[in-house]
Amino acid sequence: MNPQRSLDLPLDGATTESGVLRIAGWAAGEDVARVELTVDGVTTLAQPFAHPRPDVADVLTGHPDALMCGFDASVPVDQSRGRRDILVVATEISAEGDRRPIGSRNVTLTGPSDAPSQPSFDDEYLRALRSRVSRSSRSVSKAPRGAGSDLNILVVTHDLGLGGGQLYLTELLTGLVASPGLSFTVVCPGDGPLRIDLEAKGIAVHLAGPFVTTPIAYECLLRELAGIARDIGADAVIANSLGAFCGADLASRLALPSLWAIHESYPLGQYWTAAHGPAGVDPYFDAQARYALASASAVIFEAESTRRLFVEHGDPLRFVKVDYGIPIEAIDLYVETVDRSALRSGHGFSDRQVVVLCMGTIEPRKGQVGLIRAFARLADRYTDAVLVLVGHRGDAYGDFVATYVEEVGLGERVRLVPVGADSYDWYLMADAFALASSIESLPRSVLEAMAFRLPILATDAFGLGELIDDGVSGVTFAASDAAATVAALDRLLALTSIERSSLGRRGEAIVRAGYDSSGYVKAYRSLLSGLADDPSLYPADLLAGPGRPS
Repeated sequence: MNPQRSLDLPLDGATTESGVLRIAGWAAGEDVARVELTVDGVTTLAQPFAHPRPDVADVLTGHPDALMCGFDASVPVDQSRGRRDILVVATEISAEGDRRPIGSRNVTLTGPSDAPSQPSFDDEYLRALRSRVSRSSRSVSKAPRGAGSDLNILVVTHDLGLGGGQLYLTELLTGLVASPGLSFTVVCPGDGPLRIDLEAKGIAVHLAGPFVTTPIAYECLLRELAGIARDIGADAVIANSLGAFCGADLASRLALPSLWAIHESYPLGQYWTAAHGPAGVDPYFDAQARYALASASAVIFEAESTRRLFVEHGDPLRFVKVDYGIPIEAIDLYVETVDRSALRSGHGFSDRQVVVLCMGTIEPRKGQVGLIRAFARLADRYTDAVLVLVGHRGDAYGDFVATYVEEVGLGERVRLVPVGADSYDWYLMADAFALASSIESLPRSVLEAMAFRLPILATDAFGLGELIDDGVSGVTFAASDAAATVAALDRLLALTSIERSSLGRRGEAIVRAGYDSSGYVKAYRSLLSGLADDPSLYPADLLAGPGRPS
């Protein structure tokens, strides 16, 4: 008999120096609800059915879920207690609550003092590079600004593609550049379609090459950024995303006020492994990120739950939530000028079909495979339903997901669509919206879908649980729970068109009341002008405004 589950990592008896432990394996049972990981007595969930396992599919022939039955999680471990042995246990839980052991491993966790002392860089040269960056502060610093003086802002961001965090910045700068006296220069590792949009608004874009993680290369990057700050006469810095923390680090070293927008809902150690692989990053790089968190003028989040993840790294009064927003006026104009029926017909959707849209890059944390799996279990009951996944980047993972769709026999019932600039078309054609992410802050896609009056199905992860009231303004379910995904999707598909419309309108009212992009543009404008005048001010006081309590 073929096994239905396995724990592949960590290896038994392994030793780890990292503060984050990678746990990987697979569970292919048809009734799998959750995969529970217990590490050193602390229990978390891994997202089931998220990672390709073609090796398992080769063995479990005729089992359609086998292709995507993998789980892979990075779990923080406590190194503060020094060298010790810890136990890792993985358990599969069925929809009925039955617990089935996947495997257990004994791992030796070394303390910080056990790590080998083998510096990967020349200490003397590194100190010289740091001093060059510090010396730049004398050429960047200016006399106190007079009333009405222009502000030159250096903006450091991670990417110029069509993702939520990238659009957050583009719309922010588009709104800010319309204000008199504000000038922006954007620095990014590489090119992307949003560069054209920024340059069309008169915003200069500098492509700096990869944001590197080794100590000497990182200091060389900081020196390059310091030169740009000097050349433009920077008065302040905006950093966009965790991956662009070098902007906030630079600002602190140059004694410039900084606004740092963090969109990622990962603890710092987990973020390094998610972004850079199981090895994480050099301790020097990590230390600079922590320094930036502790010294930034304002660290900005879209969700309170994400703010709480990071608040221990600095002064809580400098860590603030600023509600994200979308251009509602532009959405209204689009809806008024586009024929929905013609659009649906042109894409092959009939009037009777119920189109469920999932908008977002196809990747493991977004949970699209779990959503497809749930849809496959309900497809025979809801024969008019169609699932559309917009976000295929043409990469290997997306190709595995496309193959999985064929394996479960959904064919034309599930469509995978490339990332593009036509997102509004898909919102207008849809009848409902679904998001199965395990990690999110406050996804732009959900706000947009609500503005299009779509009923929302979403996990309760981070900012989503703050935005959506289950049964009132949407349908929510527990993240990383396959059984809960099926049950929630069943609730959504069972709604009548009148019930879907009612749910969608309640969600729309929430977005219109507090999530227009003009709101966060105004907040940033207040922060920039206030901190440029007095960097010692607390961002909460500036956001409260005159005459209102902070």
